[in-house]
Amino acid sequence: MVGETNDGYLSDIRARPLTPALVEQALSGASTGAVEEGAVGAGAGTVAFGWKGGIGSSSRQLTAGDGGYTVGVLVQSNFGGELTIAGVPVWKVLPDPAEYARSQANPPPSTGDGSIMMVVATDAPLDAAQLQRLAHRALVGLARTGR
Repeated sequence: MVGETNDGYLSDIRARPLTPALVEQALSGASTGAVEEGAVGAGAGTVAFGWKGGIGSSSRQLTAGDGGYTVGVLVQSNFGGELTIAGVPVWKVLPDPAEYARSQANPPPSTGDGSIMMVVATDAPLDAAQLQRLAHRALVGLARTGR
């Protein structure tokens, strides 16, 4: 899978810095181990809710009696919005990230525009309709964050 989020305020997106050697390095360094999270790789230049964005994951595993299946989600966030956690509008009590951003030499865009990539994976034996419902749940989860 290949995707893109725009970190144009940090990087010259027209520079085309990827070389065949860098692509080969990325492919040869791929592993089945833990995914590095935070402000790393493609997550280094991302913003979420006006704060530093990045790459994160979450997973759930059913009990053995229920099949032991796992659902995992990997997210790269890069968007605006007002942060809400468990229905609580925490953006109302947090410092204003725009004030901090204005104090920086190269502030992030404040338009609220952006993108997000969410990869949902499971080893559960689901049919196409069930997989679609699972994918829709990812969008519902995003909506609950205030985006």
